[in-house]
Amino acid sequence: MRVLVFAEHQDNRIPDTTLEVITAARRLANEIGPDARVEALALAASPTAVADTLARHGADVVAVAEGVPGSGYWPERAAALLAPLAGNEDEHALLLFPGTRVGREVATRLAARAGLGFAPDVVRMRWRDAALECDRLAYGDKVQITVRGPRVVVVRPGVFDVRENRRRAEVRALPLPDDLPPPQVELVAVRKADPRTVPLDQAEFIVAGGNGVRDFSLIWQFADLVGAAVGGSRVVCDDGRLERARQIGESGVIVSPRCYIAVGISGAIQHVRGMQNSEIVITINTDRHAPINDLASLAVVGDAEEVLRALIERLRG
Repeated sequence: MRVLVFAEHQDNRIPDTTLEVITAARRLANEIGPDARVEALALAASPTAVADTLARHGADVVAVAEGVPGSGYWPERAAALLAPLAGNEDEHALLLFPGTRVGREVATRLAARAGLGFAPDVVRMRWRDAALECDRLAYGDKVQITVRGPRVVVVRPGVFDVRENRRRAEVRALPLPDDLPPPQVELVAVRKADPRTVPLDQAEFIVAGGNGVRDFSLIWQFADLVGAAVGGSRVVCDDGRLERARQIGESGVIVSPRCYIAVGISGAIQHVRGMQNSEIVITINTDRHAPINDLASLAVVGDAEEVLRALIERLRG
């Protein structure tokens, strides 16, 4: 039995959305039995950059395809590249994808190409009576549906914890076939997204404000100057300083940016659980003992609005 994971990466950095799926795959493989293996499939990646991280979170095999799989619309060709691994002749392969834009696009194309059962937006998985059983959400998360027997699964982000389970992974090359189909859609240009419109769970740089910031226009000014998305704690969304869709926390959006600046946020556990996987955390708070500072790479002790005004003035120079 093989549990294959599409290991999406960004510039050879493995995001939490991928690590969540690797963790879930490891748990599923343990349920299946001692002979089940977790194989991470990393396309257009450097083996030395991704293999250790994937093995540390549960991968038994890391298959890497160096070089981009052809020009054009990438998900189309990625599905063609992965199809031989998921063909019906191998009835003992499951394929798990992170619920990102790319993950969903590749998964749907792969399932259609290979004629395999498909389950999107999955929040729970278990191995029961020699088959995969999944719970998925539907109809705007109002209904939970249990399905049995899918072979291609898209895992909803934020529902599985990231946990380390180190394996001694075999690293091998994933060959690029010569007969990849020509792209049907041409990629013309890539434009940098406006940080104000980027979904928070996809933002790499976030400035979040809390109850220590009364004038929230300062947060927006500062975020615009540094090219960051804006989020906030529950209290500022409750009182209308920020729209509800920008609430970060266990009952809001789960984020894992490269840099997270928490301004005037004390660090309630509900909020911390929503941003604790941020790579770099910078805090600005009057209370040097605030819980949020336990996560900080850099903690600035001072009045949040005064510090923001000084930063804005410096940046506008």
